[in-house]
Amino acid sequence: MPKTAVKKSSESTFQATCFQVHKSLLAENSFANVIDFTEKKLCRQIEESKDALKKLMLVAMLEDYTTGNIAISWKHSLATYTRITQDKK
Repeated sequence: MPKTAVKKSSESTFQATCFQVHKSLLAENSFANVIDFTEKKLCRQIEESKDALKKLMLVAMLEDYTTGNIAISWKHSLATYTRITQDKK
């Protein structure tokens, strides 16, 4: 019986999205017509979540995201974040 090669899906073949900041941190005239899909996705996950602890964590993440404290990246529909700092002017 001949063997056939089967390509296994690998975790390393899927890359996460780039980290993104909230649209309000962009230049004022550049975000007027921008739809922030990360914000919408977080809101949808909050609405659909049945777990109170997960919902609380997502609400805190959304608040940090919209105030510019974190940037969010997505991998397999899961949000990952990093704290960001803003230069003082």
